[in-house]
Amino acid sequence: MNVDLGAEGFGHLLDSARQALRAAGEPVPDVRGEGESAGGLVGATAGGVGTLESLRIDPRALRAGSQELAEQIVEAVNAALLDLRTRAGVEPSVPAQGPAELAGELEKLQEEALDRFGAFTDTIGDVLARIEGRSR
Repeated sequence: MNVDLGAEGFGHLLDSARQALRAAGEPVPDVRGEGESAGGLVGATAGGVGTLESLRIDPRALRAGSQELAEQIVEAVNAALLDLRTRAGVEPSVPAQGPAELAGELEKLQEEALDRFGAFTDTIGDVLARIEGRSR
């Protein structure tokens, strides 16, 4: 009985999951989010994996001070990102985390799981050896 094959198979399974996660982070061209502020004078479009694709500023919005304009831009961009997450089916209350961060966490979990699985298989091997030793 080759116990390491199980650990190896488990490792391949987690590798596949990590690769799928990385692929999931690729831009989805047909999903867009729109956001506005200042009564429509400032607008933003978000797409892909949460990237800002365009920012529209009506010349009338420039009459506001720089601080107010900056706040309006932030509001429009955040609204576009929220709309993007909603259209993509992501729960808005779930904190955004990029695929690279998720893949890193999955890799840590894989290493920990493989260590534990290895310890478990070693223990099973020891038990089987004891059983075989007693039956002789």
